[in-house]
Amino acid sequence: MAELVKGLHIVDGVKGDDSDVNVVAIVEDDRSAHIVDCGDPGSGEQILGYLQKHVRDPPKIRTLVLTHFDADHSGSAAELKRMTGCTIMAPEFDAEIISGRRFTNEEMRRVLPAYAPGEIEALERKIESQEIPTVPVDRVLRGDERLDFAGGVRVLRVPGHTPGHIVLLVPRLSTLITGDVVTAPDGRVGPPMPQYTPSPDRAIKSLKSLAGLEFEILVAYHFPPITEGGSRALKGYLRTLGK
Repeated sequence: MAELVKGLHIVDGVKGDDSDVNVVAIVEDDRSAHIVDCGDPGSGEQILGYLQKHVRDPPKIRTLVLTHFDADHSGSAAELKRMTGCTIMAPEFDAEIISGRRFTNEEMRRVLPAYAPGEIEALERKIESQEIPTVPVDRVLRGDERLDFAGGVRVLRVPGHTPGHIVLLVPRLSTLITGDVVTAPDGRVGPPMPQYTPSPDRAIKSLKSLAGLEFEILVAYHFPPITEGGSRALKGYLRTLGK
């Protein structure tokens, strides 16, 4: 898939458990790169190889932003840190899982007081079902930050698929990078996959906070990017949800 628009790349050939995934590389004018999500363990060489071919040799990865803790998004973070020394960023709560912490049920209920018992149990099952490689997170993101690359990247918190899940709005590239917070089969925006979402009602409610955004390109992690009319596609889905 390679470069969607100048400076916005989808790294070819990175696989999830059973599908391709959209590892995003944002490349600056100085040819340094910022990566969003990084595939399953073992994907680091694929990402570096892509950048060597399409950007520079050797590539300079400065930042790795993880939208959430799932292993197909964070699995190669330790490899990329070891190979490049990049700064790893991840949202609160998820950053603790990525860094190796595991919560007891009592701790989870204390950390997430608004979550119902069924949501807590589903979240525990989600974490326990994965082998999530651990790596220290250098910067914890809480939402509403503006990251200092690509002309300023807005961090927006959209919990539900995980408690800390974030999306990234890149105004200069007219792009929203959504991780797993939406699906986009055949260019139609829909809800996150319910079997992997411990808090589906929370996810839908938090998605509505994105209704005012304007962008052309929508990059969902497991589906072909929507390259035109991304915000229209998102708003069309949100209108089906009512108030």
